[in-house]
Amino acid sequence: MWKIIAKTKPDAELNFFSAAVKQFAKDEDGALTIFGLYMLIVMIMVGGIATDIMRHDAIQSQLQGTADRAALAAADLDQTLDGKAVVADYFAKANLTEFLKTPVVVQGGLNWREVTVEANVNMQTYFMGWSGVKTLPVQVKSIATERVTDIEISLVVDVSGSMNNNNRLTNLKTAANSFFDSVIKNTVDPNLGMTSVSIIPYNQGVNVGPTILKHYTPSTAHDESQCIRFTSNQFNSRGLSTTNTINRLAHFAWGSNNFNPIPFGWWECVPDPKIHIMPFSMDKAKLKAKINGLYGNGNTAVDVGMKWGSIMLDPSVRPVIDKLVTENVPGSTTEKVVNSHFSGRPVSYANQENMKVIVLMTDGVNTRQYDLKTRTSSTIRQSIIRRLMTNTWCASGQTRPTNVGITRTSLKQCIGMAAANLTMVNSATSNAAMRSV
Repeated sequence: MWKIIAKTKPDAELNFFSAAVKQFAKDEDGALTIFGLYMLIVMIMVGGIATDIMRHDAIQSQLQGTADRAALAAADLDQTLDGKAVVADYFAKANLTEFLKTPVVVQGGLNWREVTVEANVNMQTYFMGWSGVKTLPVQVKSIATERVTDIEISLVVDVSGSMNNNNRLTNLKTAANSFFDSVIKNTVDPNLGMTSVSIIPYNQGVNVGPTILKHYTPSTAHDESQCIRFTSNQFNSRGLSTTNTINRLAHFAWGSNNFNPIPFGWWECVPDPKIHIMPFSMDKAKLKAKINGLYGNGNTAVDVGMKWGSIMLDPSVRPVIDKLVTENVPGSTTEKVVNSHFSGRPVSYANQENMKVIVLMTDGVNTRQYDLKTRTSSTIRQSIIRRLMTNTWCASGQTRPTNVGITRTSLKQCIGMAAANLTMVNSATSNAAMRSV
């Protein structure tokens, strides 16, 4: 009988392999290696994503910071440069010009300015591309606005004779009315900010009007004229002292050497309330009525108009405005000259919440302005004396009745010079009439 012995070897190898597998399954040595490999891959991926995101945030922060600074600088109401140029310069200095979105939007009005800046770039990724994200968009937007809610405006308007030509005065009135509609939004709630407008009409001078002038200290030689002759030193300052004596313009009509009654518009300081200064108002209806009632007459004194425009914005006029707040409009028992909301105005120049503006509307440069010298020429003086001594009645050319005296009132209606400076006289003392001329 034969025995098969070779069969035992395969069984032994199989048993050994099976035992080795079982032993490997039970063996915990190196169990974290595979897990560690997986985690390493995940960490590399997460770290790469974080790196791309950090780069994205850094670029966005740089773009946003540049856009914010550029917008703020361009929106500054004190900025004299073009807003778009300011923004472009900021981006150029940061080497980010290629990312600036154009055009930059700049808009605004008299008391506000708004600038909108946008920038964008597609950032190339380093690690996120493995997952198919090749770029990350970076977009920034900055809007900066500066607005002043309290505005003080002096509207200086030319009412000289040349404004009657070519519809200039008509166009001025249209523009002024449109201006009022644009700048005056609130007439009730001062907490929302207030806009005040003072209207200063001028021709060869500015007729301030007695309502305002009585709160200054004009010379007292006469009180017929409400115009002021400024000195060179007074033009060197913005305001005008209420206590120092100021020179009142003589009441006369230049170019007249006869004794006929002076035409109304010939007076160097035309005595008409229509051209008096209108101080601090926020009533559009009254402002428009004032402008629409103006007419052209006389020469041009832009310097005097601008001087009074400056005075009406200077804190030195505050005591005058505070008094006008308590005074009634002539002829009214209830309406005040200035609304009580404007008490304490004009505010200080240091007030950052306030804007002071002078708007000048004119058709040309200065022409002639006149006033009387300390003493008039001997020819004119002798002519007046001769007429008085012969008792000629100026209004009619007839002999003056013996019972009618030559008075300041009668003279100021007749002579083309500073009659208002004349004191009361009679034919025996006519030379005294010339002492203040």
